[in-house]
Amino acid sequence: MSVLNQEDMLPFRNEIEQLFDGSFPLIGFANDWHGDPTSKHHIVSTYSHFTDALWVEASGMRRPQLSSGMDRSRIAGRLARSFGGPRRVSEDLHVLSPLSLPLPGSRAAQALNRELYRWTLKRAQRTLGWDQDPLLWVYIPTVAPYLSRIRRRGLVYHCVDRWWAFSDYDTEVMKECHARLCREADIVFASSAELLDECTVHTPHAHLIRPGVEGAFCSRRGASDEAVRVS
Repeated sequence: MSVLNQEDMLPFRNEIEQLFDGSFPLIGFANDWHGDPTSKHHIVSTYSHFTDALWVEASGMRRPQLSSGMDRSRIAGRLARSFGGPRRVSEDLHVLSPLSLPLPGSRAAQALNRELYRWTLKRAQRTLGWDQDPLLWVYIPTVAPYLSRIRRRGLVYHCVDRWWAFSDYDTEVMKECHARLCREADIVFASSAELLDECTVHTPHAHLIRPGVEGAFCSRRGASDEAVRVS
């Protein structure tokens, strides 16, 4: 992990401004927006300063347990959000919660979800007034089967975890979706050397980008650069 100060960010900011000149938007596929803040939130929020961005709450990585009160509550909340269209969370950043069947591994559910995602995203882009195909930035591997029906300018897969190692998730489904994203993405980012190895098996276009922290953000909260620097 490394520290990024404002002067460190300047070259990257200039490159981002050149890349995103307002001509095309970005769609990020991740977890629930109001979950614990992560690097996903930071990256998509940062890009929203340069272009219109849409955060898609791509849940459904595991089958819910109807015996679980927490899962029932999550299902009810998701259903309520699914019918509301894109929600503005900042000037150029909206959040969308597509309706989907949380049945990873089911071919029938995949086919239905593919059409639900296509229809929901097309409607959201029309609502937001987008007239250019977006860049898709994917964190959640289980959306891999849905992307073929979504028009796009390009595809980025940001691999931040070994999802297939979690006991709550179907190992084979996660491995299959991970491999598919690696093969189909124009570029793949991995957040550790170990994850990079998992990606380069499937693509020559994988690159290592380690997590970092904003020095200015930490300094405002009383931490010195040395205190937050990890090598």
